[in-house]
Amino acid sequence: MSPYCCRERPRRASPARRGLNVANVAGYAVPAAVLAFLPKCPLCITAYLAIGTGLGITVSTAAHLRTLLLVPCVVCLVFMTAKQAVRWMAARQLPHSGERSLPGPCICGQDESLPL
Repeated sequence: MSPYCCRERPRRASPARRGLNVANVAGYAVPAAVLAFLPKCPLCITAYLAIGTGLGITVSTAAHLRTLLLVPCVVCLVFMTAKQAVRWMAARQLPHSGERSLPGPCICGQDESLPL
């Protein structure tokens, strides 16, 4: 017989859950990479665009473009961090592993008075 009760058995992550983990990591990695590689100087943005695409833009347009890239990345990182904090706080409020999460008798046949 298993050392775990049927209600407390550790579960493996399903493929869908692993996909969510990959999406969660990408949700942090993409905005963080954009922020890491985003030039601070509008002249650098102008030069990179001119070299990469052949487009010439003004310095003020480059400053606005930098802000348009900066704000969504910061908002995304704040949102992802807040969502993770809420999950962490909710997980801390769940019953401990020694407590039953569902009321009623256990269907696995183990004696509930015995420690697991």
